[in-house]
Amino acid sequence: QSMSPYISNFGFLPLLLWSIYLFVKKDNLKNALFLFLSSIIYSSTNVIATLFVVNFIFIFSFVIFLVLNQKVNLKEKLFRILKTIGLFLLTQLFWILPFIHYTATSSGDIINSFTNRTITSSVIDLESDMQTTINSARFYNRTLFEVDNDEYFFPMAEEFQVYDFYKVLGLVPAFFGLLGLIFGIVKKNYKLIFWGVFAIGSWFLIKVTNPPLGEVFVWMQNNIPLFKQVFRWPFSKLGEILLISIVLLSTFGIIYFHSFLGSFFSKRIIKKILIFTTIPLVLLFSLAYAEYMFRGDLFPKRALVEIPNEYFELGEYLKENELDGRIYYAPPANNNYFREYEWGFWGSQFISYIVPNPIMDMSSAIGSDVSENALLEINNVVRNGNADRFKKLLDQYDVEYVLYDESIVSKGFSFDIDKGKVLSILSGYEKIWESGSLKLFLAPLNNEKIYTEAISDVLNKDIFVKDFPRYPLLSPSGMNIGNLEINGNEILGQFKYEGYSTYVKSNWKEEDIKSLPTAIKLTKDVLELTPSYPYIYGEKNTKPYKQYNGRYDYYVVGNTLFTSNQLEESTSISQTYSSVGVFGIQESDFKAVDFKANLIDKKGNDCSGGIVTESTSVIAQELSSGFNLKGSSELPCVFSKISLPVDTDYVLKIALNWETKEKNFPGFCIYSEDRKECLNKEKFLYSDNPYGDIEVTLDRVIRKNEHISLILYTVDTNKEFSSESTFREVTIKYANVHNQLSINKESSNWRNEDVFLEDGTLYSIHIPLLFGDTSYIYNSWNNENFLWQPNRPDTGESIFDVSVRNGQYQRVQNDYINQTVNLLTTTPGKQYLMYWNGENISNIPADVCLIYDKEEKCWIQDMLYSNERKSEIKYFEGDSSIKHLNLIFGSTSYKLLTENKLSEFAIMEYPDIWKSFIYSQEVQRDYKEIEMERVFKSVNSTFYKVKLDDLENRYNLVSIPQAKSSGWIAIGRDGLLFNVLDAKTRASIDGWKQAWDISNSTYDAISVIYWPNLLGYLGYAIILLEGAYLVSKLKNKMGWVM
Repeated sequence: QSMSPYISNFGFLPLLLWSIYLFVKKDNLKNALFLFLSSIIYSSTNVIATLFVVNFIFIFSFVIFLVLNQKVNLKEKLFRILKTIGLFLLTQLFWILPFIHYTATSSGDIINSFTNRTITSSVIDLESDMQTTINSARFYNRTLFEVDNDEYFFPMAEEFQVYDFYKVLGLVPAFFGLLGLIFGIVKKNYKLIFWGVFAIGSWFLIKVTNPPLGEVFVWMQNNIPLFKQVFRWPFSKLGEILLISIVLLSTFGIIYFHSFLGSFFSKRIIKKILIFTTIPLVLLFSLAYAEYMFRGDLFPKRALVEIPNEYFELGEYLKENELDGRIYYAPPANNNYFREYEWGFWGSQFISYIVPNPIMDMSSAIGSDVSENALLEINNVVRNGNADRFKKLLDQYDVEYVLYDESIVSKGFSFDIDKGKVLSILSGYEKIWESGSLKLFLAPLNNEKIYTEAISDVLNKDIFVKDFPRYPLLSPSGMNIGNLEINGNEILGQFKYEGYSTYVKSNWKEEDIKSLPTAIKLTKDVLELTPSYPYIYGEKNTKPYKQYNGRYDYYVVGNTLFTSNQLEESTSISQTYSSVGVFGIQESDFKAVDFKANLIDKKGNDCSGGIVTESTSVIAQELSSGFNLKGSSELPCVFSKISLPVDTDYVLKIALNWETKEKNFPGFCIYSEDRKECLNKEKFLYSDNPYGDIEVTLDRVIRKNEHISLILYTVDTNKEFSSESTFREVTIKYANVHNQLSINKESSNWRNEDVFLEDGTLYSIHIPLLFGDTSYIYNSWNNENFLWQPNRPDTGESIFDVSVRNGQYQRVQNDYINQTVNLLTTTPGKQYLMYWNGENISNIPADVCLIYDKEEKCWIQDMLYSNERKSEIKYFEGDSSIKHLNLIFGSTSYKLLTENKLSEFAIMEYPDIWKSFIYSQEVQRDYKEIEMERVFKSVNSTFYKVKLDDLENRYNLVSIPQAKSSGWIAIGRDGLLFNVLDAKTRASIDGWKQAWDISNSTYDAISVIYWPNLLGYLGYAIILLEGAYLVSKLKNKMGWVM
């Protein structure tokens, strides 16, 4: 993070306050000009708008304080307040006016962005850990004690943390400040109360949730809009206000304290001795405390690094050759949006300060959901090495160059960079420049595109989306839908159609039937199979079907076992409609085997490491049935092979009865040695009582000769670091899968029917969840007895609770909880859908981390939303090799109590055929793009123009290489007439680029400008006029000759 705004604030805020004081005291032209110049210099601080908000409250209060102490009438006081604040604000309008538009249109994107969510709540919790009541008074902050490789960044951090001498010295200013306030009140110097209010108020907010009255801070977080955003790091916003207040108060405190001591002595010589002893001592101790300033250690070493010359050479090369296209900076940032460089720099990208081109990088994407999602998708593609998809994304986002930086450190806390994969992706690209660690590649050129109007992303189509669609084409897979939930066995989401009312029809053909997944529905005694696909509610297509008669307790469809109750609600499987077979099983077909005897004589194991340990014991119960499994290892277990007299493929059920101690959880796994995985996804069992009873039906069919074993676990989350569970019953039930059902009735008819889209109407999209080996589906109402595997607490002093409360519930303080569940095996080149529904109840939102076996970094990471319940859906690609994927649901607390709950989770391989499915009108128009050119040479220009001469195509889009925003306005010229293009012409190309539909128009030329910049230009004009007026008036008064 750049510290320059805070550095300028340190110098220019006091300067501004001094100029305000002089102007209020005597509002002559000289002081007005001083205030004017101080205000302009101070504006460099306002790069961080939240810092300005806090400072402005202080500045406004300071002005009122000064004016109220003036001996003038009320009318004059109001006039002086308005004149002072007005003179200051007029110099800030050049950024305030455009910023108002930005805040109104983009603040939601900033707050809800993944990057912001990963920072805000954790920073508040970290602040609570560091900013205690005493530390805040000492001006300590958490950056003071940051370490790297066990070495403090700040040179004197160890002294400040360890030695009481420095701890006491740190409180001296606050001590004298408090004395100054107390003596001021006693001596009726009430002006000091103003500084006391700001000193105490700043200290109160800097100490965040710590006592006293920490609950007040929590209340303000939850009830005052944007309070959490502004004050997530209060020290950075209020530290200088506290410092200014303490400096003034402590000065008076020293004077009053010296006067107080002197009052005990009548002799002048003793009073002089006090002066020449106390004041030098205070100065000496203050200088000792600031020793680092005199040792040249004002900044930590990592804050001052020398940038290698090749970065400047790159900037010169691009300028000299007039190469001004967009650059993608690779490898991607792997420490959230920070990078670490081998030559010493750590932080967000700095290239933009050297290179004139627009840079595509995560650090510049915060605040734009389009940009952030684009960068996250590119990151995923770079990590899995998909060169074809990477090329398409570069083309989609108008990237002309790729900058590869070899000096970026591969290791990161978000993920590790595989530089071999990055270079492999770029192997076919033309390298046009190289110096040192930098290589600049030319992105491949693409042919002219033909665009189709749509209201969602569509596979293998270049699309544009109009604000008011006329020829809507949509893909359920690409729709931006809200109000997400699992309803039945489908993900349900909604969208509002706003456009011309029209009919659309799906594009399915009869030959698609064989490739579609299968939907299953049991109605009375008839089981019906149909093709399964995402759809808009209200679709009434005639679909093929197969019907099977006969009522069974269980059905095996494809490779998946269902109970009859499950199939009374439509359920889909990943096996294709043309290849699936159906088998029926009755409850009476199951045979039971008491398996306790197979386990009692076995030796205990530690399943966390796969080695036998003496600390795990399996002891038969003497006075009752069953056995006790106990151990001090991380995951005590016992296992035995399962050998059953079967002659076909079969299915299993397992019945368990158990007793445990508090915060101990039993578990089981039917392990397949052939598949190298547990056939049951959820392993651990949960009950509100210390005992439980359950019968679990495995949904996967076991092959005849498959080698399987039963593993029993016990895991604890208590403070004793010992786990114990008693198993009273362990029964395995099995049934052969041999009763294949015959089709009783079927139809191959397929007819697509129209779906009416009406302007202003809310529609729902239904995405079937596909059960089977390539999915994992969790919802709280069907899994109330299953707990995801928890870790053990790090300390015995923390709050550490996991339970099932309408979902996986976590409650932790001063520790972390990670719950793990096995998901599926990903296949290279396949796309996957992830859905979650969760709630952050307090403090830091939980992480939702998809992570591969034996890896330490998340492949895909998401986070719950702060203090609310929300659902999200995300598509991603797996790694470039076959790997097993797991889920970690994790909550963290550095000090405050953290509570989170995950109610629903689903992940599945998304069928390729679904991605090509669309709804469209029978008639579609082919559009061509006309790219507008900058009027001015600067790449930062926001003024574009294009002449329209003899257009070959009837349907055209004019575009600018900028992200879609309501701030862009297009003005068409038709002869001598000018017209602002209305909202119905506005569009976005490829999901991001601003464009306008000019089909059937007669414009000669079109110009585009970003209108909020006009407000900025107005602000600059006001500064010039204000400055000219003050100089002119002062010139006339002083008699200057110009």
